[in-house]
Amino acid sequence: MIYFPQIGYLIAMPMDAETGQSYWEGTEDDQWEKMFTSDHMVYYKNSQMEEMDTQFGDIYTEICGQLSTLSPIVSFADPF
Repeated sequence: MIYFPQIGYLIAMPMDAETGQSYWEGTEDDQWEKMFTSDHMVYYKNSQMEEMDTQFGDIYTEICGQLSTLSPIVSFADPF
């Protein structure tokens, strides 16, 4: 499993270099939807990843938004 900001939670599976397919693509009971590929990986969503997206949301963007609202707590001025 991997998390990408604004994309959410994904299953990341290595790609077979000869076939261009991932080594595993889910089961009949646990359908995986291919979202995209990179040079060596295939990324999927399934019902569990969708559930995590709903439950946790885009945590990176939310954290960044919260950090921008904080006032500075630490002063970097030389105390001596």
